[in-house]
Amino acid sequence: MNLYRGSASIIRLILNDRAEAQVWQRIAFIVFACLLFLETSSLSAESILLRNGQSFDGRITSQTVSHIIVATSTGTRRIAKNQVARIQYVPFTEAQKQQQRAQYIRQYQAWKKRQEEIRQQKMEAEQKKKELAAIEEQIRQKKLEEAKEKADRAEALRELVDTGKMEKPDGEPISYWDFAWRSAVLPGWGHFYIDRPVFGTIYSVGTVVLLANLYERRRVALQAVDINEKEVQRNFILSVTPNQFSFEQRAFYAYYANGRAFLDYQARVDRYHYSLYALGMFYGAQLLHIIYNGIAWENGLLIVQNGIDTPEVGELRPEVLVHRRALTGTNGETHTVEPEVYTSVGLTYHF
Repeated sequence: MNLYRGSASIIRLILNDRAEAQVWQRIAFIVFACLLFLETSSLSAESILLRNGQSFDGRITSQTVSHIIVATSTGTRRIAKNQVARIQYVPFTEAQKQQQRAQYIRQYQAWKKRQEEIRQQKMEAEQKKKELAAIEEQIRQKKLEEAKEKADRAEALRELVDTGKMEKPDGEPISYWDFAWRSAVLPGWGHFYIDRPVFGTIYSVGTVVLLANLYERRRVALQAVDINEKEVQRNFILSVTPNQFSFEQRAFYAYYANGRAFLDYQARVDRYHYSLYALGMFYGAQLLHIIYNGIAWENGLLIVQNGIDTPEVGELRPEVLVHRRALTGTNGETHTVEPEVYTSVGLTYHF
């Protein structure tokens, strides 16, 4: 019995030593595997150099169209691709970083200079725009003054003509009627006379086109009248002429054929009427437009083109000068009173 117990103890000790050895072998294998994994991980890590000269190490885990995702020792970073200068598997030297930083500074300075040039160009463009707007406003004010002077002159001439002190000058408008009757006679003429050639061209050309269209529609309508009369006569003859069809059938055919002929005739006549209406509306619109412009011209509110009527050498032309009376106050100041206007009339010989 004692021998048996001793043998069991020895066997138990041997088994314990083997189990402990296996445990240590497993621990050593796990440590070796971890060291090997860390070594391979460090060898496969990328070194990333940014455009500003900074660099860091990590592993690129994923990427998108515009960014890369990098796993570093401090965490995950999301970097824009346009900020990356280079990527390599060995660390960047200090010289490479300084070279990249110097290149980045040069590029930034060039970009800053370009932005300054663009800003300067915008400022110059804005300044030119303001100057151009000021010049246009000056021109507009000058044209308004000229329009007011013409209106005052026309008012003075109307007063002189109405009182019988002088006859109406030839070739010089004094009221809106001088423009209106011309457009009434020939559409567009009044707009040319008031120095608005664009509208004059539109109305004159438009009238010619509408007249040509009216002439063609009238010609077609007259042909439709003749065709309709002939169709009615032919259908009447067919309806009263005996043949293999009964009288009721012939009468129905004549009624149906006359109805179709009448519809065709009516459509062509309606198109002629529509053309006539269009011409009348166009004529009335241009007439109302010239009357409106003429009234605005009388009040000095219409800015027209610089249609300067230069007198010829040796021409004797009546001249009307418009003056405004100036009243002197008690304190010695001079005040201009707009309503008090008087004129002087004479003849000027141009040489």
